[in-house]
Amino acid sequence: MDDDGIYHMRPDCLQQYAHYTTGYDDVFRAAVNKASGGEITVDVHQSQIFWVDLDGDKSKDEGEEFIIWSWKGDYMNLGAGAETGIYQVKDGEIDEYGNYIMENGEYSYLYAEVNREYSVDMTLELYHDSNGDGIFSDDEQLYKNEPDELQWWITGFDPLVQNVKAEDLKAVTTIDFSSYGGEKGELFYEALKKANYNEKRDAYDEWIWDDEDLTVTLDWGD
Repeated sequence: MDDDGIYHMRPDCLQQYAHYTTGYDDVFRAAVNKASGGEITVDVHQSQIFWVDLDGDKSKDEGEEFIIWSWKGDYMNLGAGAETGIYQVKDGEIDEYGNYIMENGEYSYLYAEVNREYSVDMTLELYHDSNGDGIFSDDEQLYKNEPDELQWWITGFDPLVQNVKAEDLKAVTTIDFSSYGGEKGELFYEALKKANYNEKRDAYDEWIWDDEDLTVTLDWGD
């Protein structure tokens, strides 16, 4: 807990040794939302899968796919919270409908692991639309987490704000790929930006891009 009473998970916690799958999302959301009487109190934003050509051979190799996952909502006794993590996708492919395909051709949950080599400079802000006007003003900010160390997973939970809906929270995650230094930072930034581009709309989905500073921001409201 920090000086403002906000809980944060340490990046060196035991969670780093556990893989992550979309199956966890399904179970967690179902359990929490059911406990709240069916309200959507926790939501997940599987932000983006992207390929980084780490070895420069222009082919997709094992360990070169990554995903950024974000969550926000009412974490029961932890209160209103949000989190964002960067994971390394393991095995399989994603089809055109977003389904994960194992090597044997069967559909499965997406499987990813933590690799702290890819920890990056991240910040996280959370806002609560307490009066229901649909506007997230500065005075409705619950916290801004700006850790000094690099993060593979950044979190924040306010135990004084309970029984909220995910739609009444805005989570803002900023990732500074320049913290990787040199070519690596540029590779990750450009790979994520390319993957996020929506050809049908000729625009980028939800992320805000700063090409000069290699910084990208997910401003996730409703």
